[in-house]
Amino acid sequence: MTDSATALLVFESKTHCTVTAGEGETPCGFKLVGKNTTNLKRHLKVHHTAIYATIPETSTQKQQPGAKNQRKQSTIPAAFSSSGPKYKADSLEQGTKKKVIAQWIGRTGLPARTVEDEDFILMMETFDKRLNIPKKTK
Repeated sequence: MTDSATALLVFESKTHCTVTAGEGETPCGFKLVGKNTTNLKRHLKVHHTAIYATIPETSTQKQQPGAKNQRKQSTIPAAFSSSGPKYKADSLEQGTKKKVIAQWIGRTGLPARTVEDEDFILMMETFDKRLNIPKKTK
């Protein structure tokens, strides 16, 4: 690739393609509006295929219509529901959530037996299925 193949002249907020077919040839001169690299890539793909072929593919390029998506976006309920094995008793997540529940019980003045209430247990399991609901006593 020559220097003329990679050079672009910018003035008047327009980019001009300076790609030449060979030594001593007139530059392409195509005017690209804005500084968007997508416009430049599109121009190179259509008019200068040899140069376009040397541009490395990036991971941020948009997927072609009809192509299969590698990852599926999760739904809101799936994102908030934790599935998998229960937290270990000594895990950071279990300890943190147990502490927060105890603080909430203490600050609201509710009795400690609240943690054994069926509706409380259902609510906590709805928030995090992996949580081991603490008991009134250790």
